[in-house]
Amino acid sequence: MVDLGSYKDKFGETGQRILEHALSESRQRDQNFVAVEHILQALMHEEPDMFNSTMRELSLDPIVVKIAIDKRLDSSRQQHVGKGFRISPDTTDLFKRAMERARAQGRKTIEATDIFSALTNYDSLFVEMLKNMGANPDAVAENVQAQVQKREHEEEQYRKKFELPPYLKHFGVSLNRLARADKIAPTIGREKEIQQMVEILCHRERA
Repeated sequence: MVDLGSYKDKFGETGQRILEHALSESRQRDQNFVAVEHILQALMHEEPDMFNSTMRELSLDPIVVKIAIDKRLDSSRQQHVGKGFRISPDTTDLFKRAMERARAQGRKTIEATDIFSALTNYDSLFVEMLKNMGANPDAVAENVQAQVQKREHEEEQYRKKFELPPYLKHFGVSLNRLARADKIAPTIGREKEIQQMVEILCHRERA
């Protein structure tokens, strides 16, 4: 198995969420290694719209797929007993394919769409599982790619809409973008603090 440290800084925002969820799931199960099943479980949780839409297009019940993945995790006997986390060989291959796709798309880090796309390798665990449920491998690849392209188009539109202009992006943060990502703290009871900030931004002196 490969040390997790070798993958530091190789994930973008959505890819990082997938990895962190997979690590949390592995930790809760006291396994301390990252298998493809952990990644699949994380993808279902962090990207439910993209994942569930794909399953429905394949005439599969997302809940049934989730149960099948959970059963594989429950029955897994793999465990890393040393310090830190390790990555299984299959997961290493998955991340390599995801990185190759990211670079082909002109990016330097792995996003959730890269991981989902990389899972459709013909002999992958994911494709084999869905095949056993009655899905055609070619249809799996086709539908995954369709959902990936749809998501990436939406993300590009979102980026254009909420990203700050070039002359501001290095000096501030788009509050619209944070609000859309639900990353702004509650404002109830903070009226005085907000008023002070408004005065500062408007260069007004408080009496």
